[in-house]
Amino acid sequence: LDENVLRKIKRETIKLDAYKALEVHMRGRGLKSISDLILGLPGETLQTHLHGLTTLLDSNIDQMHNFQAMMLKGSEMEKLESRETFKFDTRFRVLPRNFGVYDDRRVFDTEEIVVATDTLPFEDYITCRKYHLVSSVFWNDGWFGHVVSFCRAHGIKNSDWWLAMLPALEQGGPEVRAFLEQFVNETQGELFPSREACIEFYARDENFEKLGRGDIGDNLMYRYRAIASFYIWPAIADAAMTATRALLEQRGVAATIPDFDRFWTDFHSFIRLTHATGRSEAEILSTTEAVLSYDFPAWLAAGDYRDIAAFRLDEPQLFAFELTEEGLREMRMSLATWTTHIRGLSKLVTRIRVESQVRSCRPADGST
Repeated sequence: LDENVLRKIKRETIKLDAYKALEVHMRGRGLKSISDLILGLPGETLQTHLHGLTTLLDSNIDQMHNFQAMMLKGSEMEKLESRETFKFDTRFRVLPRNFGVYDDRRVFDTEEIVVATDTLPFEDYITCRKYHLVSSVFWNDGWFGHVVSFCRAHGIKNSDWWLAMLPALEQGGPEVRAFLEQFVNETQGELFPSREACIEFYARDENFEKLGRGDIGDNLMYRYRAIASFYIWPAIADAAMTATRALLEQRGVAATIPDFDRFWTDFHSFIRLTHATGRSEAEILSTTEAVLSYDFPAWLAAGDYRDIAAFRLDEPQLFAFELTEEGLREMRMSLATWTTHIRGLSKLVTRIRVESQVRSCRPADGST
């Protein structure tokens, strides 16, 4: 979305006004919008990349997919002249699941990607990758859609909420800090200075076995999205809700909401429990319960994120959280196919319908 970058790569993109109009049209038809951004193009900086991401967020994009600039053979960017002009620093990595044994030889498909340029230091590349993880975990597929809508209804932009999520990981509990640290370590560890060095590493017996098990060499964004979704969801939800609360208090919103402490505690529980999660099939498919002081299903169905007090219950009530019949069937079939191993879950998160992982919330006594 940066004009300087577009000039350098001799391309044009859709104008933002036209894109916003298209976004409104798509939402009116019940369609979801997806945008792809490339990191590492000539002229790109940390600031221009973040500007592109936040611009899309504030246009209410549903999903943002982020890719690294690849040196495709025969392309203008791959030529020596471009490499020297823009001081491309490139690394090689194995393509996920693109390997095998042929004629008793271990064969690998690799790609060369840009990790630094004359305007993007490697440290900024890593920072951008952290923000891509934030998009994957906190934005795509709307796991925190109700939280974002609540903030937006109280004057907080999508991008302001999103920007608060990386500090939420960096300053959160031990589990989310380790989650981010491991992602960064693997992001750096999958990069090699040459194709030969990449192949030599993965051809070693112990590493080839790890590659086969999916312990290394998989798509890191999908892997860590699966870890967040199934293995450490309570910690992820806690990080998001704690950071959101701080943002609401900073903007003076919390003070305008009666009994905010009770509301936020219950909203936190609602967000955490509506997401089916766990390390085993039994955990993921299970029903759980919580005592709430608000009728959240009725509140969200009304569509007014500002009117909270009207949905305060006279007495706290026990609510059940369970997958819908269709969601239960699809999740069970998906787990039978992909298993609860992280390699399988990394594929499952890209294939299953988002709705199938959402638990419905209803009064536990069966009343409506």
